[in-house]
Amino acid sequence: HHCNVDSAHLFVTKDDPFGSPSLKDIASTVLDQAMPEIHDSVNDALMTLRVVQYYIKNGGVVKPIIRSIRNKSTGLGSQLFCHRIPIICKSDHLETLFLKHSWIKPKEIDEIKHSGQYGNTLISFATMQHANLAFMTLDGEEELDKSGRSQKRVHLRGGGYIWVRKMFHDSKRNEPKSNHEMKK
Repeated sequence: HHCNVDSAHLFVTKDDPFGSPSLKDIASTVLDQAMPEIHDSVNDALMTLRVVQYYIKNGGVVKPIIRSIRNKSTGLGSQLFCHRIPIICKSDHLETLFLKHSWIKPKEIDEIKHSGQYGNTLISFATMQHANLAFMTLDGEEELDKSGRSQKRVHLRGGGYIWVRKMFHDSKRNEPKSNHEMKK
């Protein structure tokens, strides 16, 4: 539908102005309500309606969203976000992909959340260095997503592709260019 908009784009995260907050974190910050642990699309739709109504009621002036760390043993730097995962692709397929391309075994792969034919998940590694090395060794050309984070399109053996994205902005890419670099 041409009028659908991701409500996450209405909110700014406290730790990353280009970050995209989860519905769980938006609800917790602006409505002081917890999302249920079990995924329920009806509850997600109702909560989305409530946060958008809150946004409209406050004229778009809302406090920055505090993102929760999903796994206390890992931070955002040691995770990769994988999206556009075909419905037939399972977590063990993603683990095999990383093992074959980088020789680095993910520490944990969250349950893949599907919406239609595609899904997304977070993949956690033991350290930030492991996540970065796993990302760098994946086949695919590195490019920036809309928010400026590095991502790669990784082609799948059976056809199609997935996107693998870093969870943070590379500081080197966000630093202003020097006068010398701008003259080139």
